[in-house]
Amino acid sequence: MQPAAAYAAEGIEDPVASGDQDTPRTDAAVSPSGERDVRAARGHYREAMLLRKAGKLEAALEKLETAYAELPTPTLLFVIAELDADLHRPQEGLAALSRYRSQLAPSSMPSGQGLSQVEALERRLAMQLLAAAASRDSAAKGSAPSADSAAEAASVSNKVRAPA
Repeated sequence: MQPAAAYAAEGIEDPVASGDQDTPRTDAAVSPSGERDVRAARGHYREAMLLRKAGKLEAALEKLETAYAELPTPTLLFVIAELDADLHRPQEGLAALSRYRSQLAPSSMPSGQGLSQVEALERRLAMQLLAAAASRDSAAKGSAPSADSAAEAASVSNKVRAPA
């Protein structure tokens, strides 16, 4: 299955292209000199989706970050955040979602990357952050998680819910 078809099977829009396979999903027009960047980003994105499907999440994340460097479209940030969550990198995932929210109004978010999906992913990442804090606290004290780590997680969770 082609990466775009695999992504469509997951019920979300291809973040680099819409409709036709060679059209980038950007808000700005691409100059002829930027066409090479679009092709390179699209290639990196396709490789990332194949790597993700094969379970090679670290390599997939690297390819997505390269694609984003070539063509910084906000929709790539959502996919980067998903991979950060899969790799249990909550701080990085929350940072990517924060940039995503700052670049797209909820009404402009594509199908599968809408506000409800963003909030669900933020909750997942916040829970990972809580678990990591509790684990660190428990390991440091040789006991159950403290009220301090619970307060830290609650603070993160409240920040996650606040609009960007």
